[in-house]
Amino acid sequence: MLDKKAFKELLLHQQQQTISSIREAENTLKNIQTLLNSIEVEGDLDWELLLPLIYRKEHNRDQFFSKEERKTLDKLPKMEKDNIQTKQWINLIKRIELTIKKGFSAESEEGKLIAEDCLLLSELIFEGNKDLEEKFWEVRKSAADSSSAGLYPVKEEILIFLEEAIASLNEMECKLKV
Repeated sequence: MLDKKAFKELLLHQQQQTISSIREAENTLKNIQTLLNSIEVEGDLDWELLLPLIYRKEHNRDQFFSKEERKTLDKLPKMEKDNIQTKQWINLIKRIELTIKKGFSAESEEGKLIAEDCLLLSELIFEGNKDLEEKFWEVRKSAADSSSAGLYPVKEEILIFLEEAIASLNEMECKLKV
């Protein structure tokens, strides 16, 4: 028969094993959600894009952003999440792809609407901190820096379209102010 001390140690060991199993299951669920969201964005699974995300245990945002900035960036949508914010960004990427596929330019009305939506979604994340927003955009535009920072890879043509659409929108707004 187990004494009280041995029984307690046995329960504590079982508790630690259960916690470990739960963490493992939570990571598996995050990976599954990342795959589902990737299929939503890409239309298929691109393992070359996904494997580094799945197997990277840690990202290194501190090489780009201060501790305070990283707190704000915690509001970024995450591919392992199934929430409204992530879906809004996925839909924005899909709209850009469709707009490009239909042959519309970034300067078109469609491009300007996409730019406005991107700026509105960005406002929710960056809360008016334009310096951080620009700093993040510079990291996002670099495939290597994006990867180092643990960001989901976005196709270069999408980033170029978005940058041109925002520039076109800003130019139009400047002309209206004059």
